[in-house]
Amino acid sequence: MKTDQARAFYKNAESRGIRPGLERIRELMDRLGNPQDRTPYIHVAGTNGKGSVALMTAQILSQAGYRTGLFRSPAVTSFEDQVQVDGRPISPQDLARETEKIQAAANQMVDPPTSFEALTALALLHFTDQSCDLAVIEVGMGGLEDSTNVIPPPRLALITRLGLDHLGVLGNSLAEIAGQKAGIIKRGTGVALAYPSEEEGLAVVADRARTQAVPFQVVDSGRVSLRKMDLDGQVFDWVPSEGHEGMRLEGLTLPLLGRHQLTNVSLVLTGIEALRTMGYAIPDEAIRRGLSTARLACRMEVLRKDPLFLLDGGHNPQGVASLVDLLRDLSLPPVHFLMGMLKDKDVDHVIDLVLPLGASFTCITPDHPTRALSGEDLAQKIQKKGGPAQAFSTMEEGLDRALATGQPVVASGSFYTAGPLRKLFLKK
Repeated sequence: MKTDQARAFYKNAESRGIRPGLERIRELMDRLGNPQDRTPYIHVAGTNGKGSVALMTAQILSQAGYRTGLFRSPAVTSFEDQVQVDGRPISPQDLARETEKIQAAANQMVDPPTSFEALTALALLHFTDQSCDLAVIEVGMGGLEDSTNVIPPPRLALITRLGLDHLGVLGNSLAEIAGQKAGIIKRGTGVALAYPSEEEGLAVVADRARTQAVPFQVVDSGRVSLRKMDLDGQVFDWVPSEGHEGMRLEGLTLPLLGRHQLTNVSLVLTGIEALRTMGYAIPDEAIRRGLSTARLACRMEVLRKDPLFLLDGGHNPQGVASLVDLLRDLSLPPVHFLMGMLKDKDVDHVIDLVLPLGASFTCITPDHPTRALSGEDLAQKIQKKGGPAQAFSTMEEGLDRALATGQPVVASGSFYTAGPLRKLFLKK
């Protein structure tokens, strides 16, 4: 099998859509010899912040000397970037070799795996083949019935902020959605940690931990004290909770932008403390180096400072609210939004959030075959709410239009918008 044939295998499987449930992934992994049972894991679920929490955790563990796998999605800069070991994407040779095994197993199945299920199998097989000491796994959607939940009980189950996303698929209330995400907490899990969320959702997570007999802790975000934030990142202190012992680290630097990243880092560092109590040797210096090297493409990424070009894949109201908070923290003048969204997102709510900060809007169509909202439809929605918006038929035309305004540009709305735009911008 060649590399392009391997990529095509996952691309072709996209026609099977999104199908929650563990039956297919269990059969697939069983046909592969259940390699997932030979690696310890950290499992990350939640509505927003999963990718950031997974990356920061993996970076710290790698800096501490542990051979660390990282599985995250969707693909942003390259397909191979979704499966990494110590920050290095899976090689073309390993991609082809391991996909050949997965395809052979899938061909024997009456009900073949979806694209994400096959990709999950690739990550789990690769981490075992690479003899990883730990692997950090980001949930695709939900948790309980997500294909990543085929892994054995993890060392840590980390639950990021909860919100209303994937309504109808995961449930129609915060409690139902929280129940799905809390499904990564299983009997035998070392420690479950969650960031404070609305009481309704947090109670569901706590109840899941209790019924599974898993130690559970709500993270104290007050332990993070911000010193400075600018376009280069943030500097903060990590201090013990009042009246408690714990790590104290001053002057930590984090390139990731946005106050919500301080929320995420509190979950990460509490998780690191839990791993230390389990016997993992994670020096303070590894934490410093790990955080200082944590960079995410398309997550409030500054591609140019003057005039500003800021790229963000935030696609739901909670994520876009964090982007709006950042723009206000930076005291920017009204910006030009370059937007493209998926039609199954809360588009109207997102527009309401960004409209007060937008001097004008350029609307484009995301790179998704079935879920994309057309740029024309998005422009019409913005116009109905009183915003000056114009649609363009291609991403390149939209990017040229946005750059020609001479205003600060914020490109946002979806990773299926941000990823292609990033490539176009860097090429230009």
